[in-house]
Amino acid sequence: TNVGANTVTLTVTDNNSNVSTATASVTVEDNVVPVVVTQNITVDLDAFGNVSITPQDVDDGSSDACGIASLVLDKTAFGCPELGPNTVTLTATDVNGNSASAQATVTVRDVTAPVIGTITDPVTLECTNPAGEIVGLSVTASDACDPDLDYKWFDEFNELLDNGASISATFGLGMHQARVVVTDGSDNFTEGIVSIVVKDTTPAEIEAALNPAKKPKSKKSNKSSKSSKSSKSSNDYYQVLAQA
Repeated sequence: TNVGANTVTLTVTDNNSNVSTATASVTVEDNVVPVVVTQNITVDLDAFGNVSITPQDVDDGSSDACGIASLVLDKTAFGCPELGPNTVTLTATDVNGNSASAQATVTVRDVTAPVIGTITDPVTLECTNPAGEIVGLSVTASDACDPDLDYKWFDEFNELLDNGASISATFGLGMHQARVVVTDGSDNFTEGIVSIVVKDTTPAEIEAALNPAKKPKSKKSNKSSKSSKSSKSSNDYYQVLAQA
């Protein structure tokens, strides 16, 4: 508090108690810089891919004998390009203008999962192929930090169907689920599910007409064939008798 010019009075008293005084100016200087102490921190981006910090977040007890007037960081705002460790500098300035700096590491993380925008509506199909029905599946998603998302589709047994935002997969008769997992570059993921029903409501007669290859042989035709064979055998028998 006495930094600067200070007037002092010197008083001299001799052996006979005679007193004399004089004044002088004493200038006090503060040339000692603050002691800057920092700490490393980890921060998470918000849903929009941004985060801000203050000097107090990095300060870990900086001090000065005469008092610190200000703490300043050289960088306080971070976004997706700063994912990972970032070096920042904290500068402390005391009340007398002395300053010192120290560095700290700010690690920026992306902890927000991608957001699914649209996904294929539930699908109901009539079974027309014994090998199964081909179903088109698609999804759109967005992420604040990663425009190049990874898409993986799985069936209800957790078997991989295919990779990509849009795929085609074959499903047999019954109820199914197609699950898509959308993952960003920081391994944050979100999931979506499409219900798929493949049913058979076509009567057998119509189905046989639609699929001639599956049409069963006529029993009447079999009887005619047997009758023809029987008739041929009888004719052969009578021919043998006639010859005898």
